[in-house]
This record gives sequence, structure tokens and C-alpha cells, in this order.
Amino acid sequence: MNAKTKPIVSGAAAVGLRAACHALHMLLVLYGLLGWLVPSEPWLIADLIFIPGLLAVWRVNDGVCPLNNLESFLTTGDWRNSANPEEGSF
Repeated sequence: MNAKTKPIVSGAAAVGLRAACHALHMLLVLYGLLGWLVPSEPWLIADLIFIPGLLAVWRVNDGVCPLNNLESFLTTGDWRNSANPEEGSF
């Protein structure tokens, strides 16, 4: 965090936000891996769109999920947070 930026969310709320973002990441990963098992055509189509979309977003955003960027922005005030071990780790 540089001197000009400050977090929007701090304290216990930031801890909760980080936990919620991590849980959402895990749900998205599980959906990406197991979405093809859902016997519903709309969910299958969504999975077929989700996987290439996910890869495209990672490619455009230098291997980082925009959810990590949003979490970093809200908790540090900066769009990128090199101290976040999850940023770019998926």
C-alpha cells in the first residue's frame, strides 16, 4: 500500500471479506471442475461459457483473477497486492 491509498474495508470486516472472497473462489473452481456433472442444460451451457471466459480473463489480467483485484482494492486501496499469497496463485 502506498502513502496515497487507504483501505475501504478494514479490521474484522476485511477479515470477513477475505474469507468470503476465498470461499467464492473455491465455489467457482469447483463449478469449473464439476459443472459438467450437473444434469441441467442451462448449467451445462453456463459451464461451457465459464471455462473459456475464465481463461480469457486470466490471460488479459496477467494471471490474476479480478476477484483478487477487487479484494485487494477494498482491503488495501491498491488494485494489485503483492503481499497477497493468493494473487496469481490459481
